[in-house]
Amino acid sequence: MAKVFSIVRVLTIVFFFMALLGMYYDLNLYSKGLVIYFDANQKPALSTTSNVVFWVGTGFILLLNGLAVALKNLFHALPRQALKTFTPNSDFWLKNEESRDHYYAVMDTWLMTFIGVLNMFLVFVVLKMWRMNRALKGEITEYRLLTVAAVVIIVFFISYIFVRFRIKKYDVV
Repeated sequence: MAKVFSIVRVLTIVFFFMALLGMYYDLNLYSKGLVIYFDANQKPALSTTSNVVFWVGTGFILLLNGLAVALKNLFHALPRQALKTFTPNSDFWLKNEESRDHYYAVMDTWLMTFIGVLNMFLVFVVLKMWRMNRALKGEITEYRLLTVAAVVIIVFFISYIFVRFRIKKYDVV
């Protein structure tokens, strides 16, 4: 399952770059400025260049996904005693080689899914900025739903992994 979600994570990176490149190309046809949001009078309240958005977005997505892969590799490299300190029911999850394989499968799947969802979230942020710049209107409050979604996603995924390791079952349906 972790391999499937790793592929999905890579696909979400591709979707992100497609959206980012589409926005970059489309908005550079009209001007060099990119508005993050408009004020109540529909005047640009916060703006930057599309080059800055492109390179910051590219750097952020590559850094986020690079850290995810590094964290995955770190979990595999940690000794069993270190894993015991922060794993609920560590006597069940880390008792032998087979149970550790299940532990790593759960962690890898969780991490790749979490990063894939965050990648997709960033796609929606780029699409929102693109739509606002095409329409030449949109206030900061339009990002409210995306902000709430980000908080819910992060809280859900972080709480899920703690709950998941409290369950003494390898496969949860």
